[in-house]
Amino acid sequence: MKNYYKYFERNIKLVSEDILLEDYDFEEGNHVFSEEYGRRKDILLEDIKKQEPGKGHLFDRNKWTAPMVASMVLAVCMTALAGGMLWNRQVAEHYDVAGDETLQQEMIDIGLADVDSKVIAATDSDIEVSVLQTVANGSVYDIYLMIRGDTKERSMSLADMNPDFDIAFDGAEISIMNGGYLENDVEKGSGIEQASTAPNYRIYEISGEVLNGEKLEGKAVSIDIHSFSGNSQYNGNDVIKGEWKLSWNMHTSDEKREIAVDRDITLYGKTVHLDKVVLTPLSVEYMLNRESLDKQNLLDAQVYMKPKAGSDSENKESDDLTKDYEVAFWADSVGLPLEVTKGLNEAERNKVQDQVINGTYSGEYTDFWEWEAKGGIIIEPWDGVKLQMDDGSVFHSASAGESVISAGNQYIYRMMYYKYIPINQVNTIQIGDCVVDLTEK
Repeated sequence: MKNYYKYFERNIKLVSEDILLEDYDFEEGNHVFSEEYGRRKDILLEDIKKQEPGKGHLFDRNKWTAPMVASMVLAVCMTALAGGMLWNRQVAEHYDVAGDETLQQEMIDIGLADVDSKVIAATDSDIEVSVLQTVANGSVYDIYLMIRGDTKERSMSLADMNPDFDIAFDGAEISIMNGGYLENDVEKGSGIEQASTAPNYRIYEISGEVLNGEKLEGKAVSIDIHSFSGNSQYNGNDVIKGEWKLSWNMHTSDEKREIAVDRDITLYGKTVHLDKVVLTPLSVEYMLNRESLDKQNLLDAQVYMKPKAGSDSENKESDDLTKDYEVAFWADSVGLPLEVTKGLNEAERNKVQDQVINGTYSGEYTDFWEWEAKGGIIIEPWDGVKLQMDDGSVFHSASAGESVISAGNQYIYRMMYYKYIPINQVNTIQIGDCVVDLTEK
């Protein structure tokens, strides 16, 4: 059989007019590898259909039976899994590690990713919900549920049905940042034309964090799904009732790197005090001195940027805004330059903002649409973090979620990512237009 595997891996076409593969149940087997199992089975079926009977036989067609083909495909899938297919492919693509089995294994080894083979599942109303994989660090969790119906058509239709669920971590206070289905290949438009080739399940993600400094490691997780409800204009009244209860103990990594900075930095022309930077494999935190922001009213402010003379003002999505834009002014949420509100107490600022909202304010301000019409852009000053590595490469990825926490005399800005950060290789952080060397003592 070993040579058969090699033939199959190389997509050598098998021909047999006697093999009725459609009569064999290829859906049986552990769903941990069912996606790859189904994909390879479909390749083999398609190749067989393209052949002319009686030509190009590699094997004795009288001995090459449907169960043998199924066993061969199954064994190949198991071999592939043992060779590095550690994560579900959709989740791996979500974290940008689909082509890096070494990194997948490293994330498992440090406790960051849990792909435990134990099946944690519940079934009701002909719908099975199971825990596919978790990715977690410190207090941040990312849980992936596999949801499948009794038919592929029903599984696909569940994309328009949101689960109504409760989630708990041993009674800890939590936040939920994201909840929703991952796109499958058909929805991504990745070259697969027929919905029938999509996996016969959907993956639902729940991500967030436990609060108040609590850690996830070892906590008992419980997810109770009470129903699936329609989420579109076509099925808004549809409800599938049932009870799906899942529970397990969370495993995670507490790996992190703390860098005490304790110095003033200049961010878009404003001086603030950076206390500390904390890096984890999935997140970046930086702590700013509360007083340095509050006395300048910067916490909720935005930065209005204008094109530099001679620059390409169309480059509004550039990663390096300092190349084409310069700071015009800092403004509050309704476009009032901070200089206008300087010296006003909170009540007086609110009064001015109410006048702006009501159209009775006659002082200086600009709104978003007016500023964009002039070629300018408006940015959140605390977003856009970049990390430079020892080898000169730069980590810069879309954030999976942001939060700002007020803690004592600090504001803690946290950005979470669907991407692995090699924290011990980071030497520089860039916040907005401010570059901070993390190797300085």
